[in-house]
Amino acid sequence: MFCKDCDKFYNVVSIFPNTEPSIKGIDCLEQDAYVMMNTTTLVLTTTKTDYISSSEKASITASVTGGNGGYKYKIGSSEYQVSNVFTDLIEGSYTITAKDRNNNIVSTVVKISKKPVFVAKPVVLHGITKTFTTTDTFSSYSWSVVGGTIVSGNNSQTVTILFPTMGNATVTVNTVNSNGATGTASYNIEVTDKVLVDAKAILQGAYVYTTNGGYFSMRDDLRIKGFIPLNQPYGKSPYITTSPSVFSYVNVRNDGNEKIDISVLGEMGYFGDNITPKSNKDTDVVDWVYLQLRTKNTGVQVYPVYSTRSALILRNGNIVDVDGVSPVKFKVDAHSANDLFDKFYLVVKHRNHLGVMTAFSVEFNEDTNGYYKTSFDFTDTDNSAWFTGSNTAMTSLQGYKALKAGDANLNGQVTATNSGNDIASLLSKVGPTTPNNIVTGYHKEDVTMDGLVEYLGGSQSDLYLINAVVGVFTTSNVVTEQLPPTS
Repeated sequence: MFCKDCDKFYNVVSIFPNTEPSIKGIDCLEQDAYVMMNTTTLVLTTTKTDYISSSEKASITASVTGGNGGYKYKIGSSEYQVSNVFTDLIEGSYTITAKDRNNNIVSTVVKISKKPVFVAKPVVLHGITKTFTTTDTFSSYSWSVVGGTIVSGNNSQTVTILFPTMGNATVTVNTVNSNGATGTASYNIEVTDKVLVDAKAILQGAYVYTTNGGYFSMRDDLRIKGFIPLNQPYGKSPYITTSPSVFSYVNVRNDGNEKIDISVLGEMGYFGDNITPKSNKDTDVVDWVYLQLRTKNTGVQVYPVYSTRSALILRNGNIVDVDGVSPVKFKVDAHSANDLFDKFYLVVKHRNHLGVMTAFSVEFNEDTNGYYKTSFDFTDTDNSAWFTGSNTAMTSLQGYKALKAGDANLNGQVTATNSGNDIASLLSKVGPTTPNNIVTGYHKEDVTMDGLVEYLGGSQSDLYLINAVVGVFTTSNVVTEQLPPTS
């Protein structure tokens, strides 16, 4: 062998197996060198990615151990290369060959399959049966599922799976194509017990009409002044109603512990007389509202409460979950998809406004994520609310419909002169002998929702709004909440 350091050749007289070769003369003297060489067998292993499409082609990565180092690789009849990665491959069979510096050679055949693909949404409702189909055909199929039950099609292109319980599920298909190559695809799916409600409404007490552009908004004085509680108020003193029997703040399939982070309220103003408006966006929070999903007893006008939630209403009327953005999630029992289409009626209620219910059942349809979702706009004059007799459920405001304000004593009515009327509740709050007094805070008597309970105060007072609801010239009227009985 030749020694580069001393520029001389040496005879090989001994070999140390299983080591890298040395070509350095011993002390660079003219004597025979002891040369170390590796005599182990070449071992070739490969990994691959499957072919998906013309824009996502397959690849093969080769790896060699043993031999004498200096590895090179080739695919098929191509030239050897130093890189051990082969890309831009389609489905088929490929011969991968590797050699070391002594030209020891090892080969293996790698079969590339087209990766099976099937469409799976990230969420599925528990109790729902779903079908999954591979977009391409293969010689054979084998489906499996964790967190579900295969109903049919285990060895077919299309499988039907039932998801009976909540949790995380994984659907997997293993395929074999015509050249014997195998492929696999898996999707993780959340099995949920929630449906989504995307609702919109106007609270008359907070209504503000913007003439520039002709759209509505609602005042968010309660938010600006820091009066909105972080914990939902319904079913807790003083918002506990058991009379009339047609409505009460119950919690069904819900614990009633909805809570918001203070960041959801955005930038608030300052307490006291010096209130500085902050944010002033259409997506700012106005107040808490209370929602129900109801069913209907066949043949009678009874609509039992099925599921409840407390949520937030924004200045633009959108009703959202406690994150201030998302549709409201309701818990439901396991259902088939058909059960959801015309099963539920939607109720919206506010602590000092009369509640409303959709005149017809709302339809839940699957959204792009797999949630079953319904949308209803109570502000739209083309959408009907439930009512009975000659009553109307909502009030009209400049081309919109709104929940009626003025239920200051939580009895499901707005009255001005009758026994136990709402005006009497206002006077009691400010003080029977101090009608000019103004009480600040988060109070049911604040029907104008400006953070002030005002008995006197002209057109901005709570007294003025209650009289407007019952009728300025018909103050003996009783405006009754239009909600059907629950039992």
